[in-house]
Parts: sequence; structure tokens; C-alpha cells
Amino acid sequence: MIKRALETRVGEFKDVDSAVAFAALEVQRLLTDPNLIKQTKVNPKKQFVESQDFQAAVTEAVAANQDAHNTMADYFFTDGPAINSIIIALADAFYEAAVDQQVDS
Repeated sequence: MIKRALETRVGEFKDVDSAVAFAALEVQRLLTDPNLIKQTKVNPKKQFVESQDFQAAVTEAVAANQDAHNTMADYFFTDGPAINSIIIALADAFYEAAVDQQVDS
């Protein structure tokens, strides 16, 4: 669904896959906001898209994710066991998600 929405604006993104990953991360963060969920239930889509609350929440989510990403990238590229620990954690998470995806297919 996210990829389809972004592909309609493909000319705006040089790397659609990166944009999809970015959007998926942001959507997951925004789904934790009960106020935004409530607004989707009481407003038509056009009005929701134009919501100042949603725009502010997106700005906050992007800033928070940037800080988290930068912190993890800094940690990853330090000397020591950081790289291996992160790779193992990512492999574990990826494996579980891939297995779940196969079951759902």
C-alpha cells in the first residue's frame, strides 16, 4: 500500500525502495498516536491529509527517527563488538519477519 502510494509520485523520489522503507517506519510511529487514529475515524481522507495535527506529528516523527537512526549508525560504526551485535540482532529480526511473511503468503 505504501509503495503503491509512493509510486504514484515516483518522479519525486530517486530511490522508491528507500522512500517506501522510510514511509513504513514513519507510519508505524504515527500509528501509536491515538489522536491521529481518532481523527481518521471522524474525518474524510482529504480533510485528514490537510490536518495541522497530522503535519506536526509527521515532523516530530521524522525528527525522532532521524535522531534514533543517527545514534544507531554512530554506534554501528564504532570499533568493537557493536557491528557484530547489530548484525546478529538484525538477522534475528529479519529471519522472524521473513518466516512470518512466508506463512502469511
